[in-house]
Amino acid sequence: ENARGVLTAAGLANLYEIFDGPHALAMAVRKAKWTILAQGVADVAEDSRLQYFGKRSAQWVRLRDRATSRTVFFVNHHGPTPVNSGGLCGGVATAHNLLGLVMKEATEEDAVVLTGDFNADPSSETLTSLARRLRPSFSFTPHGDVDQIFTNLG
Repeated sequence: ENARGVLTAAGLANLYEIFDGPHALAMAVRKAKWTILAQGVADVAEDSRLQYFGKRSAQWVRLRDRATSRTVFFVNHHGPTPVNSGGLCGGVATAHNLLGLVMKEATEEDAVVLTGDFNADPSSETLTSLARRLRPSFSFTPHGDVDQIFTNLG
């Protein structure tokens, strides 16, 4: 959530376009590798009243590879709490909103990568709903498989 601080401390900030987003989100894009075509953020969920921190967003960027001209639509999401609840409106709604964002902002030729701390494990409504449309590609386990990567490739 503080990409600028991390990259500045490492002496790398000048190599990246940095987007500090809302609700504990951030992105960094390597300028020499990618042309930024568009970027934005959208609220896609809200925490349940049982463990409320606020709204949850998806931060996105559409990129063109400078060498190949291929395009990528990359989304970073920090999911609602409590874990596996899907937030105020539930996991199906959260997945629907994420997929709706992809459908609205990505193009047919884009490779799609959806990643983040979903605050949901693979058995949750959020992730099972996403897996109907996107391929689960990676799950990180230190905090109960809540960190995920989905793609339309492969």
